[in-house]
Amino acid sequence: MEDSHLNRIVVHVDLDAFYVQVEVQRDESLRGKPAGVMQYNPFGDLRTIKPEEPRIFNDSNGSLIAVGYEARAAGVKRNMRGDEARKHCPEMQLVQVPTSHGKADLTIYRNSGLKVVNILSRTSICERASIDECYIDITAEAQRRLAACAGQALLPVSPHQVHVCGQEDGAEGWWNRPAEDWGSGERLLACGAAAVADLRAAVFAELGYTCSAGVAHNKILAKLASGMHKPMQQTVVPAAATASLLHDLPIPKLRQLGGKFGEEIMSSLKINTVGELAQTPISKLEALFGDADAAWLHQLALGCDTDEVKQRTLPKSLSCGKTFRGASALHTFDAVHHWLGHLGLELEERIDTDRAANARLPQLLTVSMWHAVAGKTGDWKGAGNASRSCPLRRPQAATIAMDALALVRRWTAGPSWLAFHHTLPGCVQLCCCSHRRLHPHQVPEATAAQQQQASLQPPLQCLAAQQYFSAGRATP
Repeated sequence: MEDSHLNRIVVHVDLDAFYVQVEVQRDESLRGKPAGVMQYNPFGDLRTIKPEEPRIFNDSNGSLIAVGYEARAAGVKRNMRGDEARKHCPEMQLVQVPTSHGKADLTIYRNSGLKVVNILSRTSICERASIDECYIDITAEAQRRLAACAGQALLPVSPHQVHVCGQEDGAEGWWNRPAEDWGSGERLLACGAAAVADLRAAVFAELGYTCSAGVAHNKILAKLASGMHKPMQQTVVPAAATASLLHDLPIPKLRQLGGKFGEEIMSSLKINTVGELAQTPISKLEALFGDADAAWLHQLALGCDTDEVKQRTLPKSLSCGKTFRGASALHTFDAVHHWLGHLGLELEERIDTDRAANARLPQLLTVSMWHAVAGKTGDWKGAGNASRSCPLRRPQAATIAMDALALVRRWTAGPSWLAFHHTLPGCVQLCCCSHRRLHPHQVPEATAAQQQQASLQPPLQCLAAQQYFSAGRATP
């Protein structure tokens, strides 16, 4: 790793079993007990269940989307069904997510995550990656601390919660080394680690949430490190430990290589680990993947990543969706329009909240569709995707649903849908993005061009009997 890359301190912060922590904060009777948060039953009762209503359903067979550490110790894992979880842990407490508009309502988790981000942003550049994780660039604070301590990095608070890759003597042994043993960039890294420990302590003191962190010189290494010691821990990755950390790491574990491209790399090169990728001649990578991807892969395998942390505490887009499968599949455009109306209501509420808090309004409406096929074992496998967009004329549910339906119809009139419609289901997600700043009381008027585009309605076509529309993180 070049010395210029060692002047940056990047951190990945991951809240520990966050959905469970949020529920424990809301219901102290859960504290210390094995607990998990489960999905609602999309085939059952779709009534609204508010966060403040009783939501512990211990006889449910819902799928677990978050598992507390007490339950993990008993063998319970994420994505287990309730029945299986109770076999491992009879005392398991199953909390269902709140529901609204016939789907999961993640508002309490989203808002709690924002409170954490606000604390982390006090001394860093913060890029929110999801509801329960973010990247922070704490370089400036680390430099300030290094200057204040005359080049002698101070041990972080709660050093028993701090780990250093490649260091067998613990954090204190690494911090208390002789001056000649410190490598390039390590004192700055140590000061950054101390700053992160203070931020984690502040999150716990002010909100009661624990989080884990990875402290490194770039995003890739920070992301890997944050999951190495949990919960309520942090792991530091000195540049000297990079090679050993990556050597035996499976390629799909590396950020950006967990999908089809990672599979292609392993298949083409007949390798499995990042260490093997690092040893592959770049000429061979160029022959298989082209010059640009070859150079990027080579740097990636060496633990080099120039992706910067971008200040973003607010989401770039607002999106929502719902899954329909089997007997609940949608067969007509009337049914599709009905559910687009529900999704539109959620978007309208979230846009209104975001507008009041942040004085901005999205300008683009996107409908993303995913095709899937039923496998031999009953699972669903992706078979393609598509998206259609139009200007967001008005942030109102009826208008959103009308325009989204027009986009769905436009898709079904095209060849991509005609190639699938006889046997394949599909999915759709509503997303509003491309925000612009505005006066809190300003309401944008649709232009003539926007009105004309939204009014283009291709002829109605029948949906196949197995067609369904879905999206959303909460529903597996």
